[in-house]
Amino acid sequence: AAVFAGLRQHTLGGGRAEEFLSEVACLIDDAYRARVDGTPSDADIARLSARLPTPTLEKLVASLATAIDSSYSTGVTGAKLALTRALAILGA
Repeated sequence: AAVFAGLRQHTLGGGRAEEFLSEVACLIDDAYRARVDGTPSDADIARLSARLPTPTLEKLVASLATAIDSSYSTGVTGAKLALTRALAILGA
């Protein structure tokens, strides 16, 4: 509920759901690539994702990409679907 409330608050504030999740996906991808390739990543995201196995990070990036490459008429539909998939990956 908190995840969807955050998305709702972001969009009510004038933000676009697709752009928000695109930024999140890129940050998680950076953390993934830091593990795999040794490239730099955001320290906070690396800390928050440290407990997750590398394959799980990869699955999260793929699930959030749904919001970026969505063909739904409203971006929030793709964003909600992407968040639902991401939460399922995390077991939440």
